Order: sequence, then structure tokens, then C-alpha cells
Amino acid sequence: MRAALRVRRLRLVALVLGASVAVSGCRTGSPLHNRYNDFRAYYNAYYNASRVMDEGERQLERPDQVVDRTRLVPIFPEGSGARGTQFQEAIDKSSDLLRERATSKWADDALFLIGKAYFYQGNVVGAELKFRETIQLAESRGNGRLADESRMWLGRTLGLAERYDEGAALLQERLALAEGNRRDQARLRLVLGELFARAGRYDEAAASLREGVPDEPDDDTAARGLLLLGQVEELRGEFIAAAEAYREATDRRPAYEIGYAADISRALVLGLDAGRVEDALDLIRRMRRDDKNYQHRAEVELAYGRILSVAGQGREGREAMRSVLYDPLLQGGSLRGEAHVRLAEFYRDIRNDFVQASAHLDTAATSIRQSGASTDQNLARAALTDVPRTASAFNAYATVAVRLAEADSLLELGMLDDEAFAARIREIEAQRLEVYRQEQRRLEQTRTQQEFAGGAQSAFREGSATQRSPNNRAPGVAPASVGGTEVGFLSYRDQASVQANLLAFQRTWGERPLVPNWRRQAAIDASTVTAEDGQGIDPERLGRGAASSGPPPLDLSPIPRTPEAQIALRAERASLRYEAANALFLSLARPDSAATLYTLALEDGGPPEVSRQIRFALAEVETSRGRTEAAEALYRQIIEDAPETELADAARLRLGLDVATPDAEAAEPTSLAYEQARLRWTEGAYATAVGDFLALAADTSRADEAPRALLAAATAYIEWAHRDSFDVRRPLPESVIPPGLFPEPEAPGPEAVTPETPAPP
Repeated sequence: MRAALRVRRLRLVALVLGASVAVSGCRTGSPLHNRYNDFRAYYNAYYNASRVMDEGERQLERPDQVVDRTRLVPIFPEGSGARGTQFQEAIDKSSDLLRERATSKWADDALFLIGKAYFYQGNVVGAELKFRETIQLAESRGNGRLADESRMWLGRTLGLAERYDEGAALLQERLALAEGNRRDQARLRLVLGELFARAGRYDEAAASLREGVPDEPDDDTAARGLLLLGQVEELRGEFIAAAEAYREATDRRPAYEIGYAADISRALVLGLDAGRVEDALDLIRRMRRDDKNYQHRAEVELAYGRILSVAGQGREGREAMRSVLYDPLLQGGSLRGEAHVRLAEFYRDIRNDFVQASAHLDTAATSIRQSGASTDQNLARAALTDVPRTASAFNAYATVAVRLAEADSLLELGMLDDEAFAARIREIEAQRLEVYRQEQRRLEQTRTQQEFAGGAQSAFREGSATQRSPNNRAPGVAPASVGGTEVGFLSYRDQASVQANLLAFQRTWGERPLVPNWRRQAAIDASTVTAEDGQGIDPERLGRGAASSGPPPLDLSPIPRTPEAQIALRAERASLRYEAANALFLSLARPDSAATLYTLALEDGGPPEVSRQIRFALAEVETSRGRTEAAEALYRQIIEDAPETELADAARLRLGLDVATPDAEAAEPTSLAYEQARLRWTEGAYATAVGDFLALAADTSRADEAPRALLAAATAYIEWAHRDSFDVRRPLPESVIPPGLFPEPEAPGPEAVTPETPAPP
């Protein structure tokens, strides 16, 4: 009995001792507690957080995403800034882990997941903070691999914040100390190359990408790296190397969208830049035949047209590009803006037709909305930039060119003798009559179709109404719509009838103004035409068609039939040629065409001061073309013709000469200073020129020159802004503002300072 009691006591003591040992082993900081804490942290929080993070990253890595070739291709997935549910869930679960089990070994991994989620959400401030915390915590725990991974992600975050140089420096430091495997080093070089590319350091970007691509095992990632390498080589002007990089990207057999972007980029760079047109045509024709490219058929057709144009098949190339606009099977609605830009390039470079180019650019400017696009450092060479500004420049030239063509035509008609003039007018009248008859036939066909459709619908509606209610509508009442379009009572808004009546009115009355006393004004115009047409010409016979058998009368009054009118029109044409040449030289960068127009403007004659101005502009063009001898001759001629003028002083500055006399400099020091500033402006030294103009405006002794100097400073600054691609509305740099231009406000006196209003510092 006692022995059994002793055994039970010993068992109880053992249980108590075991329990005490177990409790002491699970206390905070003990090995058993740490293992338990890590187990709960992993399965309760970190596992779920990493799972939703992987799901979010898979959505960003979808292989069916279209590659935007107008921007530098990102090699690794980037967030769009949208706060996706997966990334927010990863943040929440990782935050719970840090709050509840901050001492577990998964704490640094949770910080890393939060940083990645912030990165994908576009929260660069939060991502940078978390990655730096991860690096510090991982290094303190001896987790070097996680610290290195966090440094790479920190570099990407700095790049997302457009701190490219800082991110590149961080990655270069990490790469110099790298001891990891080749895959880690390859990815580090790819990220570094991407940062170099976005920073505009293209030589370093190309070198880093070439070193990183061979060791990248993932084909899609390597192909993206090669695609970015091709874009960088294009920006460097190395077009053969760019085509080779695109070919290597295709050889990696990546996802369809990446391979398609590489193929079409290679075709364009071969055909448009590298001079290998036959290779480009062979590649783009294979792409046209490949059914895989069906969804991109409009873009392929546009590229095909561009390459055909360069290959000398201008007509076929233009038709291919136009088909993107007008062929409904291609469904090129999203490419309308680019198609108009490419057609404008065709007319500008192949046909030398700036008026047609202006029309296409004007349409493209309404389709392509840009706001500061030229300041984006991520744009590739394929991007369309400054389309509205280019359209405005071409439109200014086209407006003058149309007026110039009209002046040429009128002067050509005015120079004809009476017999040739009458024959030419009859020819013009016959052409207008043929156009009129074609329009009449088209209107008659349209009217017949509408009447047929309206009659059928009327009979159908009348029969139906009769079946429903015989008294619903009185017989003989015309329908209120034709072909589904409301035309009103008695069809007074029917388009065919309106157009026919308009033409009948114009045949009877012509293009008369809708103003009182128009008959008297018409009589005065007719008498003027009779006086200027010359003897032997009857304007009633030549310029007026039959009232009921043709188009409106032809107005002959603008045609110069007298020597005085011809001289006046030549002077006007000289001015138009001068304006057109200025647009070609200053806005469109066409010095050869501008020189031709300047020469023709000089041949037209005009006032001496206008001729000198044209001659000076021609000298500027010749200088830009490298024809210094011709430019010097023009400058010297200006000096000989009018040595005392400001234009002569400007010519002397171009020749490196002093002013004509010492008194000239003393008499007009302001003009000389202005011309010196203008010379720096034409040389491209915008900061110096703007500063000199503003200093001239701030000089109180030259108050008469201040308005002109301020206007020149504003014009030079706007040109500087467009050339350097920053916001025109940005304030002037302080370095170019002279102290005296904007006087500082007087500081308030002591009596103006009250206890409630602190004194200014």
C-alpha cells in the first residue's frame, strides 16, 4: 500500500517538474518560443501575403499586353499606379505580421513585401522607406541575399521617381561588390541599363544591356531587354546595331506581343534608317501574310506604306497609308492621328508638297492630344512629339503658299494677250461647266434614290395605317421624313431639294453679298472689270455664263490686265514670297527652298527697303548653307546701297567689321547693342541673348529701345523654350534677369509695423 502511494507521489512530482520545464522553455526569447512564433507568423500572415503578391504580379506579367513602342520598353513589370486589391491585401497581411509578431524571422520579408506592393501602386515614397528599412533589418540579421534584393528594388524605385542618376549609382555600387550567381548579376545589369536609358546615358545603357542579356534565362525578360537595347541603339543613331538587337529579340521566341514589336521595329529601322529597303520589304510582306498579325493589320499596313515610299514606290506607299484611314476592314481608328502624320511626312519628304503636308498635320493635331510630351525622358524614337506646334508652323506656310499660288495664276493670266486670254477663259469656263454637270448628275441620282426610298416607305406606312385606321391620315399628304430623316412640312428640308434650289439661285444671281444696295455694288464691279480688261474683250461674254445652263458667273476683276495692276501684283507677290521663304527657313528648316523663294522675290522688285531686307534674309540662308562667299557678297551689297541704315550695321557685324563711321556708333549705340544680342540669338546662345535683351530694356538711358528689346526677349525665350522642351509659362531663369529690370518694392517704414504685423526679415 505504501509502495503504491509512493509511486503515485513520484509520478505527480514528475508531472509538476515537466510542466515547469515546459513553461520555462516556451518563454519569450527561448528557442521553442521562437520556433513557435516563426511558425505562426509564416502560416498566419506571410504565406498568405506572398500568395496574393504573386497573384498581383502575374496579372502585371500577362503575355497578351500590347507593347508600347513609343516609349522605352520596361524590362520588368511596373505598376500602373492603381491600387489593386492584391497589393493592398499583401500590405494589410504583412502589416499584421509586423504588429503581432515583430520578432519573428519573417519580419524583414514582410517589410520587403510591403515595399514591393507600394512600388506597384506607384507610392515611391513609401516603397523607398520600406526598402531602406528592409536593407537595415536584413543586414542586422545576416540575411545578405534579401538585403541585395532590396537594393535592386530600391534602385528601381528611384528610377520610378525619376531619380535615375541616384538609382544608377546605387546599383553600380552593388554590382561592384556583387558575389552572387550569374542570374542575379544579369538582372542587376538589366535594371541598371534601363535606368541609364531613361537618364539619357545611352552609351552606358547599351553596354549594360549587352552584358546582362546573355545570362538572363527567361526568354520574355531577355527579349524585352533586347527590345530596349534596339530602342537605345536607335537613339544613338546605330541603326544596324538596332536591327540586330531586334532580330535577337525575335530569336528568343518570346510571347507574341514582344515578338511582334521586335519584328515591326526591325522592319522600320531597316527600311527607313539603315538603307536596307529590300530586307525591310521582305520582312514586312511576311508580316502582312501572317494571320497572327491580324489584330495589328492596320499598323502593319501603315509601316508597309512608309517603307514603300522610301523604296521609290510613292504611289503604292501613299495608297497603303491612306487605306489605314479609309478601309473599314483594317479598323485603323486608333491610328488615325499617326496615319495623318506619316502622310504629312510623305508629302513633305517625297512630294515636296508642304500644303498637303499642312492639311494632314492639321488633322493629326486634332487627333493627337499632347501636353508636355517632349519633356518625357521615357519616349522612344518612334514617339510623335510636337505635332501641334509642327502643324502650326506648316499651317502658317500653307496659308501664304495658297495666296502665292493664286497671285502666280492671276499674274500669268494678266500677262496674256487678248486672244490667248479669251481662249484661256473659255477653257476655264468649260472645266467649271463640266464640274457643274457632274455635280448635277450626282444630285439627280441622289434625289431619285431618296424619292424612291421615300415613296416605298410612304406606301408601306400608308398601307399599314389604312389597315390600322382608315381615317388615321388624309390621302395625298406627304410624309414628314425621307429615308428616316426628318424633312419637315412639304419636305422643305430635303437636302437634295435645298442643294438644287441653291444652285438655281447661284445661276441667276451669282455670289452676290447679302447686303443692301448689292445691285449698285455689282454694277460698279462690272464697270471696273470692263475698264481693266482691255479692248476687244467683253466681260459679259467671257466672265458670265448662261444664267440657266451653268455654274455661277466667273469673276474676272482680280486679274491684272493693266501695267499698273501687274506692277502692284508683282510687289504683292514679292512680299508673299518673302513670307513663305521666312516660314521655310525659320520654321520648316528648308534653307534650299527658302533661298529659291528669296531669289525670286528679289526678281519681282519692290521698294528699296524691302529689297534690302530680302537680301539680308537671303544672306542669312546662304550662311546657314555654308556658302560664305555668296553671303558676304550680299552683306557688302547692303552696306554699299544704304551704309547709314541699321541693316547695314547688322551686315557689318556679320562680316566682323566696325560701323561705317565713329559717329554712327555714338549716335546709335542702342541699335548696335540690339544687333549684338540678336546675333547671339541667331547663333543659338539663347540664355545670353535673352539676358542681353533684358539688360537693354532695363537700361534707363535707352528707354526708346526698351519695347523692342522686351519683344525680342519674349520671342527668343519662346523659341528657346520650344527648342529646349520646357514649359513656356515657366518663369524666366534668375540668371538672365538684370537687377534693374524689376525694381524691388520699398520696405515699409517703422511706423507701418504693428505688433500684429511682424517686420519683414
